[in-house]
Amino acid sequence: QTVLVSDGRQTYALMHVSDTPFNLNVENPPNYQRITGNLTFGATNVALGELNFLALDPRVVVVPISNGVAMRLGAKIYNLAAEPFKFPEVVLVRADDGRYGETTFRIDQADRRFVRLDNRIATRLFGEITPRRGDLVFAKTGELIGIMVNNNYCAVLGDFTPVQKLSVGENIEQQDTSVVLRDLAARVMRLPERLR
Repeated sequence: QTVLVSDGRQTYALMHVSDTPFNLNVENPPNYQRITGNLTFGATNVALGELNFLALDPRVVVVPISNGVAMRLGAKIYNLAAEPFKFPEVVLVRADDGRYGETTFRIDQADRRFVRLDNRIATRLFGEITPRRGDLVFAKTGELIGIMVNNNYCAVLGDFTPVQKLSVGENIEQQDTSVVLRDLAARVMRLPERLR
C-alpha cells in the first residue's frame, strides 16, 4: 500500500522499489520505452509524473505530488516524526495486509539513518508477525519514521534528495532506463551487507 508523506514542504507518495515493476537484482535490466503509473484512492485516479529513487537508499522510491493532487486524492498525509527516537518502541504496519504491532528498535551505530527492528513481533490481535521490506514504521505519536528496506532494517526518512529519477509518460526515449537501473543496483550492492 502506497502512503502519502510530507516533509513540511512537499508531499510524496512513498513505496519500496519491490512495489514497482523494476528489479534491481538483474544484471542487464531492460531499457523501457514507456513507463506509466497511477495513484488511485477511491474513485480518484492520478497519473504519475516521475519516480525519484532516494540517495538515502535507492530502494526507497517517492513520487512528488502537488498539494492540489494530494487534495484531490483525499488520502491521509503522514508527517515525518520530528523526534523519531524519542520513544523506545515503534509501530510496524505491514504493507501487504495491514497487520501491525509494537516493537523495539536499535539505532545502527555505523549509520544512524537506519534502525534495526526485532524480526519477530508478538501482537495481541494478530499473533506473531515479521517485518518485511516495504513495511512502514511509525512513532507512537502516529508520525511516520520510515520504511523497511529489507526484513531487518528501516530507513529513517527525512531527506528526500533523489540519487536518480525516471520520467513517467509516453516519451521517455531521452533516458536510458537500463543505465539508471544498473546504477541503482550498484548503489545497493555498495551498502554494507546487513543493509542489502
